[in-house]
Amino acid sequence: MGLFDRFRKAEAGAADDGVLCFAARTEKFWVWFSEHEGEIDDFLAHQSEYDAEKAETFVAFLSEGVGLISEDIHFNIGGEHEFTFTISGDSYLFFLLPYIISRMPGQYREKWRFFAGMPGSDGANFGFQMSDIDTDFEHIFVSCKPSETEKKADVRFWSQAFDDADDERAYGFFYIAMENAIGETLAYVGIESAERADSLEEDMVPLTQFGEKLRALVLEDGEGPDPVSRYFVYQIDAKGGDTRAADVFIGTGNFSRIIDAYYGGDAKAFGEFSDCGAIPVFLYYRLDAACANPIEERNAITDRLLLDVLGEQGSGLESGLLFGSAMGRKHAYIDLLLFDRERFAEKAKAALVDYPYTFFLSEFKPGGKTEELCQGTGQARALGAAGGPAADDIAEGTAADAGTGGRAELLRTLNELHANGKYTDIVRTIEQIPPNEWDYELTNHLARAYNNLEDYQKALALLESVAEAGKDDAKWHFRVGYAYIYMNQGEKAVPYFEKAIELGDDGEDSVYLLNESKRVAALKKGRDGGPILH
Repeated sequence: MGLFDRFRKAEAGAADDGVLCFAARTEKFWVWFSEHEGEIDDFLAHQSEYDAEKAETFVAFLSEGVGLISEDIHFNIGGEHEFTFTISGDSYLFFLLPYIISRMPGQYREKWRFFAGMPGSDGANFGFQMSDIDTDFEHIFVSCKPSETEKKADVRFWSQAFDDADDERAYGFFYIAMENAIGETLAYVGIESAERADSLEEDMVPLTQFGEKLRALVLEDGEGPDPVSRYFVYQIDAKGGDTRAADVFIGTGNFSRIIDAYYGGDAKAFGEFSDCGAIPVFLYYRLDAACANPIEERNAITDRLLLDVLGEQGSGLESGLLFGSAMGRKHAYIDLLLFDRERFAEKAKAALVDYPYTFFLSEFKPGGKTEELCQGTGQARALGAAGGPAADDIAEGTAADAGTGGRAELLRTLNELHANGKYTDIVRTIEQIPPNEWDYELTNHLARAYNNLEDYQKALALLESVAEAGKDDAKWHFRVGYAYIYMNQGEKAVPYFEKAIELGDDGEDSVYLLNESKRVAALKKGRDGGPILH
């Protein structure tokens, strides 16, 4: 049996030795729904007449239908033919539920409203009771401010109804009430953390107004809270080697849990998807040293997959979606979530045939199995390492150009510490010197160290303090751009990398990060027609 054979597309009644792929499970659910839609409709019309036992029996019946996709998917039903698949803390479902809804048969679209996650109350006030706490949205107050994670918010909350509640009950009540008020999707994409306040604070608003306030803070004009289209940049200290874990030094993604789990040696995130028949994978190929711009070529391959293979998001015709991408020293990676592996493979082989590589698919989990997907017409050639920075590596002045004496020895020490990755020691060494004795060169050494320690705010503050001296220095512009791109502010990074290149730093690091910055900036402005970020 091949690696993905167990997720093959199958018809109802197929042999039990294969597990249905997510697309096939979704089709089974809609077949079931069509067969029983009349019964479901009748239940909603007469639910007030049913006793608790009959209602529980009907909910169990609905659970069997939803269970055709996964037993881990929960739902609410009621109102005017409203059927809500709830997230209930299972964030992976944000990447699956929209596809289920997009496959709804056309004859039900005007009658039924299906939701991927609780949609929120749209500013309406509702009473809410849980355990011994009883209040309404108007009497729960919330404030928010930008978090350190870009385009997310840290919130504070208070309600007099929580006065006698311990933290566990107060936090639990608040999160559930908040998700019912603003919707599970906005809460997921917009909130980084929540903190209980001791009293009503000046900038707090009622929960009925919080959704509007949060949207204004974390979303661009006209942007919806779509987790699939919200990408972030991550950096990894590549150790060197042929496995993804040792090869990758930079990447982008829209679901941090799958990335964190992979590099943390945990297969749970993979298992959540695979239990629904969806497969997290990464497609990869070995980089070609003869390729003039490996980043642009990987971007072109990704765009080809999006346009010709994966299908338009929300169309109901997708074979999967894009999770992100990454660059390694030896390989390029494109991260995918497959709904129908068979259909994806068929289309991908046709789309990738013109590229001179051998393409592989690997399960996105530690120790995952790998299989060859296809070979391009040119076959894989002898390949070399790709460019791209694993750190702010641009060299500072050496002892040879620093004169003699104590200063020369200091610079030699700083460069040796940098070469050995001892960035904290660089900070300690320089900060023992009075700040009024830091010249332009020492300030750059310290800013570079803070960049490599991922304290980008401190790096920027130092660089801005010597901005006048650095205006014609390619290294200064590179470091400012470096800090901005790793703060996910690609639009601010672009002009600095462009200036660095204009001033003569046209090496692989600057060119690579300029391309990455442009992609991040384009995504924020909704360009490229969708989530194409590399």
